[in-house]
Amino acid sequence: MLQSDRFMISSAVYSTGPVRNDFHHHNEYELLFVEDGSVTLQVGRKTYTAGRDTLILLANLEQHSLSPCSQTYSRYCVTLHVPVTDSAIQEPELLSLLKNHSDTFVHCIDVASIRDTVVDIFRRMTLCREEFPYANQLAACYVTELLIHICALYPALQEQTALSCRSRILAVQKHLDQHFAEPLRIAEICSQYYISNHYLTHQFKELTGYSPKQYLTLLRLKHAAILIHDTQDPISEIAFSCGFSDINNFTKQFKREYGCTPTAFRARNL
Repeated sequence: MLQSDRFMISSAVYSTGPVRNDFHHHNEYELLFVEDGSVTLQVGRKTYTAGRDTLILLANLEQHSLSPCSQTYSRYCVTLHVPVTDSAIQEPELLSLLKNHSDTFVHCIDVASIRDTVVDIFRRMTLCREEFPYANQLAACYVTELLIHICALYPALQEQTALSCRSRILAVQKHLDQHFAEPLRIAEICSQYYISNHYLTHQFKELTGYSPKQYLTLLRLKHAAILIHDTQDPISEIAFSCGFSDINNFTKQFKREYGCTPTAFRARNL
C-alpha cells in the first residue's frame, strides 16, 4: 500500500549550473538525465563518461562523483524518497533497477532512441507538486513509466530476474527487506520458503549480486547509515536497532562498507 506521509519525489530540477564533484551520497534513489553535454561519473571503483541522452541510475547511499567534461552540461535530476518508492513500485523487477546495485550493474544507459519520451517524463516529474491531488500516485506513475521504458529498451537489464525460481527468490528478498532489523537465520528462511540453503545462495546471488547473508548485512548497514546521518541517536543504539548484536562487529562491517567508522561518518556529514 502506497505510503502517504511523505511525498515520493524529494527533489526534481532541471539545471545547467555547476555540479558537486566530490565523492558523496544521497539517502534517496537518484535519476539523472544528461540532456546536453557530457559528464564523468564515478560510482565506487567504476568510471563512466555519460554523454548526451544518457540516463543515470543511482541507488540510495551509493557513493559517487560527477565532473563535467564539456562547457555545456544541462540535466534533469530527480531524487526519490526510498520507503515511499519501495511501497509504490509494485513490481520487484522494476524496483531492482533502483536499489542495491550489484558489482555488475551498469549505471549509465543510452536512451537516445526514446529521448523525447524520457524528456517528457522528467519534465512532468519536475512539475509534479506535493499539494496536487493524488500526488504520490501521479509520481509513482511517472517513475514506473520510465522504468518500463528502460526495461523495454534493454531487456538484458532484467535477465537475472527471468529465472524460473524468481518468485521465491524475490519473496526471500522482500522478507529480508521488511525484517532486516530482526534476528534472522538464513536456514530458517530456507525452511519457510521450501528452498535449500545452497540453491538459495546460488540463485539469490544471481539475482542481486550478493549472498543472502551479504545482502542482509548491506540492508542493516544502509539503514544504520541513514539513522547516523539523520539523527543524533547513540551509535550503539542504532546498531542494535538495525539487527547487529555486537557493536565491534558493526563498527568493523561499517568501516569496510563506507571506509570510515560510524563516528567519523556522522562527523563528515554534519
